[in-house]
Amino acid sequence: MGRRVEKMEIKVKGRKVGAFSENRNHLQHQLQKIRNNVEAVHLALSDLHKEKKNAQSMKKVVQMKIKAKYETLRKHIDKEERRILRYLESEQSRVTTEIDVKICNLEKKVKDFEKSFTDLSDLLKHNEDLVFIQGLNSMADRMKDASEPFIAQIPNADINVSVVERLSEWVQQQYITAPQPALGRNFLVSMYGQTPTLDPHTAFPHLILSDSNRSVSGSKRQQPYSDSPKRFNYWWQILCTERLSYGRCYWEVEIGGDRRRWDVGMCYESLSRKGKGKECSLGQNKESWCLYSEPGSLAALYDNNATKLTAQMPTRVGVYVDFEAGIISFYSVSDRKLTLLHNFREQTFTKPLYPALGVADFTTSLALCGLK
Repeated sequence: MGRRVEKMEIKVKGRKVGAFSENRNHLQHQLQKIRNNVEAVHLALSDLHKEKKNAQSMKKVVQMKIKAKYETLRKHIDKEERRILRYLESEQSRVTTEIDVKICNLEKKVKDFEKSFTDLSDLLKHNEDLVFIQGLNSMADRMKDASEPFIAQIPNADINVSVVERLSEWVQQQYITAPQPALGRNFLVSMYGQTPTLDPHTAFPHLILSDSNRSVSGSKRQQPYSDSPKRFNYWWQILCTERLSYGRCYWEVEIGGDRRRWDVGMCYESLSRKGKGKECSLGQNKESWCLYSEPGSLAALYDNNATKLTAQMPTRVGVYVDFEAGIISFYSVSDRKLTLLHNFREQTFTKPLYPALGVADFTTSLALCGLK
């Protein structure tokens, strides 16, 4: 009986040993999972710390850019303030000089009056008729002039405030509403300059992109672009990837080759892409605004209404957009100076705007200029 009991205990112990081994393996498996979770959490924490550091670094970079832009703005505003104050000073000098002249004239006149009064009073004291008559005749003109009613002509002492106010309004308009060429290209570049990138998914199949999608030209050969609902299939046009949905931007395009047929403008993303209708062509609808060139002709176009321009054909075009103010301005850029070509004003932009280019021959190229 003792042996049988011993064997039974061994079997029981055997089963217990097997269960213990399984539990141990299960525990080790769970520990590995937990270890993996710990490593994953540490990795996530590391990534978050990196992102936090990147955000802090980015904040510093953006902060420096903002400070630089507003420092430029302050310099321009201070310059205009000094100019207006100088004008105000000159106005004050002009007015006071005019008054001083009048004062001098009146002081001379009062002396003349007083002398005439004294001389005539002395004459009145003479009892001899001959002396009286001779004196009266000699002073007849003086007496007439002195006895005429004096009408004071006080000059307008007001400084020309209207001019000062117009200058102040002009400055406000330039810096808050719509910068003009007088501000200079450097101001527009430093405050609002961008360098857009062409979107190959929108390119007409006979357009070639180069320079990291910053340049476009025409080709007789169709390019191996993939099918895309965004792609123009008739008009030789292309959009940029960047969009403007608020604020302001300024960008430039260098026009190369023979510069015969090209378009530079802005449009909504909803501009139609398929077909040869006007709804797809830059400037021929309410979805787009552009400056376009044909041989010997330069014009601004919106909603199929063309404004012919008499300016010389530009080699570089600057485009300024103020979304809230509803302004698109086109400039000719030469020697870092701006000449206004055309202003689209009082527009109501209802959707984000995209820079858009068009090249309609094989000998013209357009290159987006690096401004940053």
